[in-house]
Amino acid sequence: MVRRAKERSSRRRWRRVAIAGAMAAGWLVGTEATAREPLDPYPRLVVAGGPVLGPTIASEEDCRQNGPAYYCENNGYFLGAGLNLELRVRLRKLLYLHGRSLLVGNTSRTEGAYRGAGGAGIGLGVYHKYLFARGEYLLLGPFGDNSYRPPFQMERTASVVMGNHAGLMSLGLRTHLTKRLGIELWGGFVIGPRIVRSTMRTELNEDRIQLSFLAGFNLTFDALVSPAKASGS
Repeated sequence: MVRRAKERSSRRRWRRVAIAGAMAAGWLVGTEATAREPLDPYPRLVVAGGPVLGPTIASEEDCRQNGPAYYCENNGYFLGAGLNLELRVRLRKLLYLHGRSLLVGNTSRTEGAYRGAGGAGIGLGVYHKYLFARGEYLLLGPFGDNSYRPPFQMERTASVVMGNHAGLMSLGLRTHLTKRLGIELWGGFVIGPRIVRSTMRTELNEDRIQLSFLAGFNLTFDALVSPAKASGS
């Protein structure tokens, strides 16, 4: 009888511990969910920035046989990597006007064309709680030497001239970490700029609109929220 009473008492104790643990876990989950809710779902002013990858310029490729195998060289390439900064102003509930500045360096420093590029953009975007889409105009300014060494040649006799005008269409995912801080992962297609290539192999000379990409990871800050939301925080 004493043993059964002890067993029933032990079961009751473990039930209480389990219930208390479940209540504590529920409270923690609720607290985290509340902390991740933005102070204002549609802030008036948002500052965002972070690393970006892109845009690109295609390379000049040539392959030659070396014994039983082929050896290929790809020169005159451009792949940008750097930082961007955005400023967004709300126009309507979901509609925002944004401006962007970016600075990227060419990851192909030895056999690439140009050292990097700077740029500025302006566009419109629709921002939901977790998703967003936007379009923008980009003004790009490449810098550095635009010549490169053609494949299997010794001198930098080829060149690429990058234009200044491009368009960007992008999609992204977003979430809030705190009431004002959030993160975003986005990417899209870059249409342009115009690319003019001059090289020894005349069949590879080109004058066309470059199609590439631009992707980034942003940390966002809701700098200005509506007065009603700010007073209720």
